Amino acid sequence: MSRSQAHRYLLAYINTGLVQQEPSDGRYSLGPMALKVGLSALSRLDVIRITTAYLRQLADDLQTTGLLTIWGDYGPTIIRWLDGGVPIATSLHVGSVLPIQHSSAGLTFMAFQPPLAYKTLLERERATRAAIDETELQGMLFEIRRQGYAKVDGQVVPGLAAISVPIFDMQGKTVAVIGVLGRMSDKHFFCQGNVDKVKAAANEASLAMGWQPDEARAAS
Repeated sequence: MSRSQAHRYLLAYINTGLVQQEPSDGRYSLGPMALKVGLSALSRLDVIRITTAYLRQLADDLQTTGLLTIWGDYGPTIIRWLDGGVPIATSLHVGSVLPIQHSSAGLTFMAFQPPLAYKTLLERERATRAAIDETELQGMLFEIRRQGYAKVDGQVVPGLAAISVPIFDMQGKTVAVIGVLGRMSDKHFFCQGNVDKVKAAANEASLAMGWQPDEARAAS
């Protein structure tokens, strides 16, 4: 690469914050944006590493499919798919982006994130598919926060039901969602015992991420 071409690339990287030039000697080093991207990647790797073990145990215990979802650039994105029992036939897979309003993961992220985090994506989704009335949606999110979990039955994939619970980090931020899939024909899927097991798995994963419940923070 010629010196002039390398210089143009470096200027572009400087403008985006990926590279910075040291004033003392004129040399180049990684900039603040590179650090931010690296830390973001590391935090996601920690979420995957820590949470997968709890998700594996949950899927095996309930003998159903377990999902780990993160909030990506386009919305709730599946990053782990673990079969724990009878395989479920669906077009969903690792990398699938779930709808915000109609998936249990999407509703969970909205319920436990500030509105600014999802406002733009929600508006975009409402422009392209069936929208839930704002008053009804806020009522749903309030109930999800009160109960600590979200559930849907057939809204994303006909015949499939799902339960989702948030995972928090040490700052109380929602960094992922643990979920399980089942068949709507299974009348016991939404039983309290199953809900409690999903909540317990998410709680243990959150504690492993450094999260402290409100009562623990108040006591410290």
